[in-house]
Amino acid sequence: MKISLDKLQIIKLLQIEPPFLMIDNAFDIVPGKYASSLIKLNTSDWFFDCHLKNYEAMPGTLQIEAMLQTLVLSIYTLSENKNKIAFVVDIKTQLLKKVSPNDEMLIKTEILSNKRGIYKCQGSGFVSKNLVCKGEFILGIPSLTPNSNSIQNGN
Repeated sequence: MKISLDKLQIIKLLQIEPPFLMIDNAFDIVPGKYASSLIKLNTSDWFFDCHLKNYEAMPGTLQIEAMLQTLVLSIYTLSENKNKIAFVVDIKTQLLKKVSPNDEMLIKTEILSNKRGIYKCQGSGFVSKNLVCKGEFILGIPSLTPNSNSIQNGN
């Protein structure tokens, strides 16, 4: 069963609000498998005013955050993960091209494996079908993992 979420539903599920919410809508979500989202950038986005003012580029950390926000939608929509929080355990990313005002960035993410609350995942961002960023992620849900103290403490 595929799920689509609007901005208000995403805010409720992620417990993240603007301006830090990076995605506008999510679609093609299959709980425990994959999710896609869309970001419509414009010149009034807060980060264009304070990041590389003469270059107008979406910060790479926010591109990564958009991938993570999309990714956890496929984790949080699993019934067993209701009201749980996933933490980043490991991350490897590449920022490949500039993302500018008026771009639409499509994010596609996939869960590769899930063992006792540890999720291995991947994500990619596209602008006009061109790959602009990608990453490999490991996320953990402390209440489901054998050594949850290390995840909660950032170790």
